[in-house]
Amino acid sequence: MARELHKKKNKELYAIYSTVSEDYITDFLPLDKIRKMWLEDLIEDVKRKLDAWLKDVNKEVE
Repeated sequence: MARELHKKKNKELYAIYSTVSEDYITDFLPLDKIRKMWLEDLIEDVKRKLDAWLKDVNKEVE
């Protein structure tokens, strides 16, 4: 999913916008909350990728 960070004009509020659905996937929130949400999503994505990688045995050795 492609994402963009949008800032509300003249305010310190931000939201994550999806270029796939062409809509906001968060409300406008302070930057620290957006950062936390985005980081949690990234961590979950990396966990899924790692689990898939760990299931793929490249070579069995003695």
